[in-house]
Amino acid sequence: MSIWTETQVHCPECSHAFLARTLEAANAARLVHLREAIIARELNRATCPRCLTEIVIERPMIYSDLERGEWIAVRRADELASWREHELAVRDSFRRHGREGAPPAIRTLCRQVRVRVVFGYDDLRDKVLAWTAGLDDAMVECAKLWALRDRIILANPLQRVLLDEVENDELVLRSGQYTARIARAAVLRLDRVDLSARYPALFEEGFVSVTRLLAE
Repeated sequence: MSIWTETQVHCPECSHAFLARTLEAANAARLVHLREAIIARELNRATCPRCLTEIVIERPMIYSDLERGEWIAVRRADELASWREHELAVRDSFRRHGREGAPPAIRTLCRQVRVRVVFGYDDLRDKVLAWTAGLDDAMVECAKLWALRDRIILANPLQRVLLDEVENDELVLRSGQYTARIARAAVLRLDRVDLSARYPALFEEGFVSVTRLLAE
């Protein structure tokens, strides 16, 4: 089920206040254009009726596609510092309301779901882009580690390393103004068993991101 809500928006350019329709819970199986909207960076955008400024309305939400095994809790980007608390809360909530408290048919689906928590719409786009391209997001995070280790990409401490595009059998990583291209075949050749032993947190549920390793 998808849930829409009216959100009050204050335009950063002209200070005009207006209401905009935004998604609070998004079922990608029912909203056929949702995946494309996220990748195109068009999620929860509004136009100020006074000055026509385009505004991104970043708010907590749930993205799900249980048939594809996808469930993502989206938190605000400025909540990243509390990722440990959010990860625990998301895991517990999905266990209680999905794997234990839902109707039997939903519980069966939930046992196969990849549960994630992300911070901001750029993080959400990163996951949706990887999964839409048929990639394991944990392996994409390992590719980011590889790129950082070998200085294929330079990361500003204030910038995240994100999957920006998947094109022509290449993954394009971006961190601020820096970009790097990694062959998809090289990512597929990575040893998942070895990497899961070395970086177990990237292969569990919750905040599956290289950022958690850099922060520890």
